[in-house]
Formats: sequence, structure tokens, C-alpha cells
Amino acid sequence: MEEFKRVTNAFNYVFERTIAAGEVIILKLPQVSANKRGVGDIGWVCDGDVTLYATLSAKPQDDEAMWQEIAPNDDINKTVSGIKIVNNGDACLLCVRVLLN
Repeated sequence: MEEFKRVTNAFNYVFERTIAAGEVIILKLPQVSANKRGVGDIGWVCDGDVTLYATLSAKPQDDEAMWQEIAPNDDINKTVSGIKIVNNGDACLLCVRVLLN
């Protein structure tokens, strides 16, 4: 399971890398704490053919986690615990950003 990297001293997290053809990644959302009350916004962009899914499961790495497809231009539910990224084509670059508040 992959994790976001904190890119500033604030509540700005990013996951950015090249994804191989056919690769599946499960991305765990940043931990919410007392001073990071929740997810303010989630955004993503990709230069290839990927499908994203989200889960509310406390254990997104489990096979039994319930996954809901995120259609292009749909908002991502701010209570998700994990995002699954499935690359349907050639290698591509993906960037997912989460802002906590």
C-alpha cells in the first residue's frame, strides 16, 4: 500500500509517480489528527487511461474492502480511507493531491 508524501509544513500531501502498464496501486489517505480535522479537498490528474476507485473501509488493503468507481470529473468523497488506481493502458504519470484542513 502506497502513502502520500507531505510536501509542505502545512496540510498539503501529494502522490506523484509513473504507473506501469496494468499496475494496480492502493493509496492510503493521510491520517487525520487533532490539528488536521479532515480532508478539505482531493484532486487528481493523469496523462493515461486509469480508473480510480474509493473505499470507506478501515482496511483498504484487504480484498474485502468495498470499492466504488470514481468517474472522471466526479468529486471524491472526503471520508474515504483509500483510493485504488488501476492503469488500463500504457505507462503513465499520475498525480493525486490531498489538502487537509
